[in-house]
Amino acid sequence: MLIKSPKNRAALSLAASFIVILTTAKSLLTFFTGFGSGNMYITGAECFKYFTVDSNILAALCCSVLIPYALKALSGSGEYILPRFALRLKLTGTAAVTVTMLTVIFFLGPVQGYGYMYIGDNLWLHLINPLICEVSFILLEAGEMKKRDALYGMLPTLVYGIIYLIMVVVIGESKGGWRDFYGFNAGGMWPVSFAAMLAATLIISYGLYALRRLCMNRK
Repeated sequence: MLIKSPKNRAALSLAASFIVILTTAKSLLTFFTGFGSGNMYITGAECFKYFTVDSNILAALCCSVLIPYALKALSGSGEYILPRFALRLKLTGTAAVTVTMLTVIFFLGPVQGYGYMYIGDNLWLHLINPLICEVSFILLEAGEMKKRDALYGMLPTLVYGIIYLIMVVVIGESKGGWRDFYGFNAGGMWPVSFAAMLAATLIISYGLYALRRLCMNRK
């Protein structure tokens, strides 16, 4: 383990959790008191149709589950070992925001412009929060996990993908659904996009699990 002191890991994990929670809450407040930024220049509940927003909310909620364990470790218990259910949740939220980050880097950024992706609160939602979640999950939050736990990381993409398919392809913008703001149905290629996103999410989930296991086992 790279950081062996339980209290140091607990303190850093606690700080990471609070940063993700507070910046996500601040971005939501911005949507409901004004407008978002860049590719999400919208207002109010319309923000929830974006996977970026949903994945960061999920990550923040998953981080909140870890707070009592970090506080307990800091209060004098001397251990910071999380139960398996908490690690599953953290992996799920971390995988979701990692999908967000990598989609921006490799797809939306080149198509719509990176400046558009990282302006205002988008910088936190698209880059900083995902990195914080990844670092804390891989380096700080000890506990036993099974390889099959990585499958939980696919759930957010699967659920959102089904909703996106219904709203964009089945209903369509002309009938009150969503426009294809991610471009996943360009040329009618939604089956390919859907399969590619699920495959990429599976790779991301197992990658996070493997990196965490490697770092936690280092002497």
